[in-house]
Amino acid sequence: MLDKVREAIRRHGMVARGDLVLVAVSGGPDSVALLDVMHRLAPELGCELAVAHLDHGLRGEESAADARFVADLADRLGLSAVIERVDLSSLTAGVQERAREARYAFFERVAGRLQAARVATGHHADDQAETVLQRFLRGGGAEGLAGIPPVRGPFIRPLLWVSKEEILAYCWEQGLVYREDPSNLTRKYQRNVLRHDLLPRLKSYNPNLVETLCNLADILRDEDTYLAEQAEEAYRQAFNAAPFPSLEARAITALPAALARRTIRRFLQEVGRGAELGYNHIETVRELISGPSGRAADLPGCRVRYDYGHLTVAEADGTEPVYSYRWTIPGCLELPEAGCRLEAELCRREDLAGEPWLTAGKDEAWLDADRLGSVLKVRSRLPGDRLIPLGMQGSKKVSDLLVDQGIPAPERGSYPIVEVTDGWIAWVAGIRPSELARITPETRLAARLRLRR
Repeated sequence: MLDKVREAIRRHGMVARGDLVLVAVSGGPDSVALLDVMHRLAPELGCELAVAHLDHGLRGEESAADARFVADLADRLGLSAVIERVDLSSLTAGVQERAREARYAFFERVAGRLQAARVATGHHADDQAETVLQRFLRGGGAEGLAGIPPVRGPFIRPLLWVSKEEILAYCWEQGLVYREDPSNLTRKYQRNVLRHDLLPRLKSYNPNLVETLCNLADILRDEDTYLAEQAEEAYRQAFNAAPFPSLEARAITALPAALARRTIRRFLQEVGRGAELGYNHIETVRELISGPSGRAADLPGCRVRYDYGHLTVAEADGTEPVYSYRWTIPGCLELPEAGCRLEAELCRREDLAGEPWLTAGKDEAWLDADRLGSVLKVRSRLPGDRLIPLGMQGSKKVSDLLVDQGIPAPERGSYPIVEVTDGWIAWVAGIRPSELARITPETRLAARLRLRR
């Protein structure tokens, strides 16, 4: 097992010498084995470790006992541990998704506070197989069937090529004690049905099914990366920014179907509201641009038109503008669709008098520049957009924030969404900044963002 993890870390460049790696430990066998393996490999990897645990408050005293177990485990290994609690016990629906959102937001926040380069999670080969199978049943292309990536942003999965059976055997051989979560046994979650019912049944046809699905994910991930690079170049050639965002239809119809679909999807996600678009929607657009000019089609959240050789996107209801821009900071960005202008300046923390972020109004946000990066994306809002508001631990729908502020529906499109390259929202301009980029005592460089109407 040590050899498998060592090879995975080497092959995917998961850890560099001098890194601080934050190990996500729930207390279950997967994360306990991960922590033990990383602790054994840390000297040769030249890295340091810290432990993070989030108590979701879903199982009362059992959850609290898990937190105490993790704290004791970290203490025995001589590692620092950050343990926090959120209370999601009042949720009646979407519990797993909300718990996952809270957990990842917590990991990112702690990693930023500790300046950890990586966050290691205990996803293993069986998790990968379940993910591939779940996405196959739901319907997905190469990107979805590529499964869980070994590295995504700061997150690494060193156990991704280790089976659950190997993990349990390792825990037994090393005498590792762990906690059992009874919610992993209930059949009310689809993933548990796949794990306990469907996968064992399929293994009767292919005993090596987990390895087969993991190999499939590896192959499709490599192919998806290649096609994504080709599609990005095709998108660059076909996209026109002025006088309004559009795609040149002739350039798209000349592409192989695989690249055409990806290019159209990229355009609709970038300019329109295509986060939830499926295969049939993309095929509708391909058919549209292959026919006569002057036609339109309604898709979820937007309307696409084909005129004079170009594909354009309009709002479905006509109440909100649709736009997307690249914003390099420091600098200014004009948003004619939203009737406003964004300005950004950078300030060294030691040069600031007092703490101006404490008195900033809604049209001003002070954020950690290192968390933002130098290039931001500014766009109109999308269905399902969520923000972790400053001062809060859980996320909230952007639409709910706008309603809470009493913003009339026709005016909600004038509040731009400022997004970092990792995909999370840093600021709903004019409403609320994100907890993920807040100013902390460790902040070296502050970004002052302002909205001018």
